[in-house]
Order: sequence, then structure tokens, then C-alpha cells
Amino acid sequence: MRPITKKQPVNKAGKKIQFDHWGEAKPYLIRQTCRYCHFCEMPILNVPAVEHIKPKECYGNKNKYENLRNEWSNLLLICHYCNSTKGNLDIKLHNYYWPHKQNTLIVFEHLSGVLVPSSKLTANQPVKANATIALYGLDKKVNSSGGVDTRFEYRLKAISQALERYAEYTSVPRQATLNGIIGQAGDSGFWSVWYNVFNAMPEVRAALVKQFKASKECFNVNNNPIHRNQDDPVDTI
Repeated sequence: MRPITKKQPVNKAGKKIQFDHWGEAKPYLIRQTCRYCHFCEMPILNVPAVEHIKPKECYGNKNKYENLRNEWSNLLLICHYCNSTKGNLDIKLHNYYWPHKQNTLIVFEHLSGVLVPSSKLTANQPVKANATIALYGLDKKVNSSGGVDTRFEYRLKAISQALERYAEYTSVPRQATLNGIIGQAGDSGFWSVWYNVFNAMPEVRAALVKQFKASKECFNVNNNPIHRNQDDPVDTI
């Protein structure tokens, strides 16, 4: 899952922009984080949805989070598939990992085509990772109609493409260019797939972090992932 940075939009006077409707946040989210689902990382080719982390209409208490409906801190970009899985569940934020709060690249592995907790997680971290996966259905292979889950299908395609480009890039003579790799990665989405496949190639890592606007605070000077919350006594990720 690509870690992102969300900065509170301000007007020309430097004052916080107050949204009258959550839909007004879309262009700011796209400008800051590109047009990919913040959870499954699939490109959003149609109109992106806005995810309310705390639901705009909560089960059993419709107006519980009314004050957060148009609040920037509560909004993310999301695809239809992830959005419909989560629904209007009332959640406790600390039980999950969030791409704008933690370095989610460290949390998950996905070269099998579905997200699973990283084998490097410790203590309660796998529990939080599995809870995040379940919340958005990131391990689904089959959809509700019995067909192949679209996110799984396109993630597998991205994995295949990335592995092919890696083989070409490391061949002698080299058969793939850096610009070609970054261009195809941008078209296919699933940034984490491309980053992990090209993990041994620092120039490709750097280009991927820059092109996809991954959160710079989640990487060291060599574009290797680092923990985002070093001072957190409970979970530094």
C-alpha cells in the first residue's frame, strides 16, 4: 500500500479551506496523491469516490460524525470496490493502518496477488494489518457475483508486467528503459508491486517514489522505506 502525504489545502491568504461538500476535496486529493485508490492502489479511471474514514452516516446513529463529513482529515480517495466493502462501519482508527498516517509499504506483502501482512511485523502489528485487509477486502480473489475480483485481476497483471520489465531491465544488453518502466507503472497502478519488484534497483526506486508522489517522510536518502512514527511508543510504523 503506497504511503501518501496529505497537506491541508489553504487559500491564497494561507487560510484553511473549508469544504461545503466532501466532493470539493477530490481535486485536491488527486493533485496531492495522484489518481489511484489509496487502499488497493488500482488506477481510478472513472470518477473517484471519496472515502470517509469515519462514516458520513454511521449504522445506528446516522449523524454521529456529521462534523467530519466535509473535514479534510477524514477524507481519502477510494475506488468503488474498496468503498463498497467497507460501507458505513464505525471503526476505531488505532486498530488499522492508514496510508497517510503510517508507512504502509512496510505493512503488507502482495506478490501473490492479494495483500497479506508482512512477515517482518511483530507484536500486535499483524492483527492491525489483517484488520485493514478485511476492512477493505484487499485479500479478495472472487467478487460477490462469483467472478474474479477486479482488484485481484489487475494486481496480478501489474505483477506480471513488472516482472517482465525487470527481466528486460537486468538483461544484457538492457531491453527496457527507466522511462518505459515508470510509464508502464503509471498506467498499471499498484505502485507497491513495482517498488518491490525493482527493490534492488535504486534508480528505479527513486523514480517510482517521485512519479507516484509517495510520502517522502517514509523513505531515507536512498529511497529505502523507514518507519514513519519513530517516536510512537506503541507502533513506530
